[in-house]
Amino acid sequence: MKKLLFINGHMNCGGVEKALLNVLGHIDYNEYEVDLLLLEEIGDYREEIPKQVNVRLMSLQNTYGAWWKCLASCAVRRDWFSFGMRVVFLACRLFGQTKMKLAKKILDLPHYDTVVAFRSGICTQIAAYAIDGEKKLTWWHHGEIVIDKKEYEESAKEFDRIVVVTESCMRMLKEAFPAIRDKMIVVPNMLDPVEIERMSCADEAPQGLKTAGETFQITTVCRLSPEKHVENVISSAAQLKQQGIQFCWTIVGDGQVRHELEEEAAKQSLGDVIVFAGILKNPYPLLKKSNIYVHPSYVESQGISVLEALSLHIPCVVTESLGPKEYLVNEENALLVERGSKALTNAILRLYYDNNLYHTIQRNSYCPEEFLPENVMRIIVKIL
Repeated sequence: MKKLLFINGHMNCGGVEKALLNVLGHIDYNEYEVDLLLLEEIGDYREEIPKQVNVRLMSLQNTYGAWWKCLASCAVRRDWFSFGMRVVFLACRLFGQTKMKLAKKILDLPHYDTVVAFRSGICTQIAAYAIDGEKKLTWWHHGEIVIDKKEYEESAKEFDRIVVVTESCMRMLKEAFPAIRDKMIVVPNMLDPVEIERMSCADEAPQGLKTAGETFQITTVCRLSPEKHVENVISSAAQLKQQGIQFCWTIVGDGQVRHELEEEAAKQSLGDVIVFAGILKNPYPLLKKSNIYVHPSYVESQGISVLEALSLHIPCVVTESLGPKEYLVNEENALLVERGSKALTNAILRLYYDNNLYHTIQRNSYCPEEFLPENVMRIIVKIL
């Protein structure tokens, strides 16, 4: 059997983590022995990780903060793993990221046939320098480049393949990193419409629904972070309310800007039309009962939650970004809109009032074949 190692920060609810969970769920465990190295915590998807996967939790959370405070704290607690890793991080900062190779003895991991860094950043650095593997792969999930370019290119040279989830993201990376362009390959994140349909029928009371059948249900599922621009949802909801539309807009997710979004919703007296549902491991019963799905993000490499809505035949309003533009055609299987709350509002009103447009988009809403598990896993098995 081949030994595989996947590296990620955690398995909390999120697009990248859901993508990794899908890969782990479709691996042939008669062919592969799989380790999963997590660098923060196990997280919300703990129970969904296949039992055949050996989870190795090596949390780096005690290495955060000023180096001298961290080392002193680790010494007091006798946390020598975090102490050693913090020394390695300090060496990387002073002498370059190749000093990450000093972490090899601290991590003390076996030799693998294939090492997969499922995120850029620390996951990629550790895979590049601190773990032995016959073959190494790193995944790129981002719709923009917000990391140190020189550092990433240097570590990426240690990999056999750089897996990018969309063609448009690969073009972006090839332009930014011409020296490693030949290593890049597109492997989309998979989606299992059969499983999503099954989970959508779960006997759960979807949060946020009010007088179902009478109130127009809108749903947004995303991380509540600045690049997702959920503030446009708040503004759009205010505009819809001013026009007298009877609706309920449920926001599924959590993140660093949740508190300020809740404050803004309260400031605009939107408590009767906006529900912050938090993280839902199974948002599909809620999504299935929605009239439309709205995705406000300005940066999206693929947009798994958009594909999930499509698979449940929910008409989508999506702010234009790299990933979704590859599989969405405006006014055919979604409404693609410019950035800003006004554009979201106008698109929602079109679907609200125009039944022909609504049903046309609904008929054309389904998961494209290139994202089906059998097609994606065929590519993944080849590169593993």
